[in-house]
Amino acid sequence: IKSERFVLERLVPVQGETDLTALISYEPAWTFEDRFGEYLPPLWKACKIIVDVIYAASEEAKKGFIKIGWAGGKSHNEDLRIIEPVIKNILAKHKNVVFEIVCGIPPFLRGIERVVCYDKSENINRYPSFLGKRGFDIGLAPLVDNAFNRGKSNLRWLEYSAMRVPCVASNVGHFKETLKNGTDALLADDAAAFESHLDSLIMDKEYRRRIGNNAYDRAFKDFNVDTNVFHYDRVLRSILESGQQGDMHIPEYAQPLSNQLGAQ
Repeated sequence: IKSERFVLERLVPVQGETDLTALISYEPAWTFEDRFGEYLPPLWKACKIIVDVIYAASEEAKKGFIKIGWAGGKSHNEDLRIIEPVIKNILAKHKNVVFEIVCGIPPFLRGIERVVCYDKSENINRYPSFLGKRGFDIGLAPLVDNAFNRGKSNLRWLEYSAMRVPCVASNVGHFKETLKNGTDALLADDAAAFESHLDSLIMDKEYRRRIGNNAYDRAFKDFNVDTNVFHYDRVLRSILESGQQGDMHIPEYAQPLSNQLGAQ
């Protein structure tokens, strides 16, 4: 290491057990510069120590309560209606729980004790670190079962998974097609199932950790653009080579993920 004075320019808080090399996406998690303004390679060992200290401090600050969160746009009132009674029942049973609703906050969830309404959001390039700062212990993903929602992706699960946050999601659409219930997520058919799953996660920290870690590993394995781009390339080449004559043969690697899961 050079003797020049190093300046820590940008710090992105990290949720969960820190593996900085795996958490890099479109920009370095940490950036250092020397006195000439030259950027230096991240010092991973030093960064890990600093992040671990920050994470420990945030955990200490949260000590004594569990935060259950949801973050999304302002078009989800009907989806959030599913968990309105769940929130009230959980709060009545578990005095160590708080809920936080970020951005798209419906009127019927305002004014409830221990329900934090956070009205701010962030630009997409800063959204990952913004969401990480919310400090969720459990993430929620309720969806009404309709044609529109069945056409949505599992993005909310991916966001929670990147932070190792266990997700309780509606058993609908892409959640139903891609998530492994009890392994990398918990799927709920109705409000009663949401409440039951939350009870289990609240009462068992190790269960939360296991589901969150499994989700993190699965997201990086099966939903990672850096690796799946080659899969897309093979699929598109197969389609082009087949042309429009006769039935197109779809190789096993190009089968929909839902079919692959069904065969397991």
